[in-house]
Amino acid sequence: MEAPTVSVCCYPTEAGLVGAMADLTEPLLAEARRVGTARVLFSAHGLPEKIIERGDPYQWQVETTAAALAERLGLGRDEWRVCYQSRVGPLQWIGPSTEEEIAGAGADKTALVVVPVAFVSEHSETLVELDIEYRALAREAGVTAYLRVPTVDASRKFIAGLAHLVRNAAGADMDPTTGDWTNEGGGRICPASHGRCPFARKTNGRLTSQPASADKV
Repeated sequence: MEAPTVSVCCYPTEAGLVGAMADLTEPLLAEARRVGTARVLFSAHGLPEKIIERGDPYQWQVETTAAALAERLGLGRDEWRVCYQSRVGPLQWIGPSTEEEIAGAGADKTALVVVPVAFVSEHSETLVELDIEYRALAREAGVTAYLRVPTVDASRKFIAGLAHLVRNAAGADMDPTTGDWTNEGGGRICPASHGRCPFARKTNGRLTSQPASADKV
């Protein structure tokens, strides 16, 4: 049995995601500022550079979310950084690394608020790497305070945002002339240079940036 299916494009600035992260970050940012100068680190799992160079949109997605959250929090450009953790193996990974940013904050005698920007649930990279290993590194580096923001998990705003995306995709219609799935207000949002976006189009064997927020699978 076959049934038509649609897939949801990436959602780095979805209101529910950004709102949930902002709600969790604001109280810890206020606490850090009571200590002194505060800096927010948006920490994401890293990837080898070669994956990004081949067209994967992951880094763009991470940094788009971070920028949206920084704007929502009213952060100045010198108050936040994007960094990448969990490097393994000999390959060159995207950066800067979270370790480098922690060392820099220590040198600047700055309090840190660490936001796990690319994680939506708690696991070893938040509970062990961020909470234990990087906290110890921050202490050794002289960071004046180290506060880690929880992941969104089952936040009502986050779940409502996901529900909106699913309802929107479920209401998609197929264009009988092309076999493509369309969606209200939809469209591929990552730049066309990210050819490995699942929503990249193929025309005569070449990738294009033709909009499509719901694509036939």
